[in-house]
Amino acid sequence: MTAMLAPGNVFELPDTIKADMQTFADAVRNILPDKAIFKEMGMVNMDIETLFSQFLKNFNLTIK
Repeated sequence: MTAMLAPGNVFELPDTIKADMQTFADAVRNILPDKAIFKEMGMVNMDIETLFSQFLKNFNLTIK
C-alpha cells in the first residue's frame, strides 16, 4: 500500500484506526521483510527501511 502513496501525502486517521496502525508499526518494525518480497512483486529497487519510514510519515505514526 505504501509503495503506491506519494511520500508527501499525509493522512489524518480516526483515533481508533490510528491506534491500530500504531500497534501494527510497533509490531513489525523489527521484523520487516527482506528485498526478496519486492523482487517477487517486480519492485526490485524498493528499500524496505525507506518504505517503512514513508509509511510512518504518511500516517503520522512514530516508533515507540
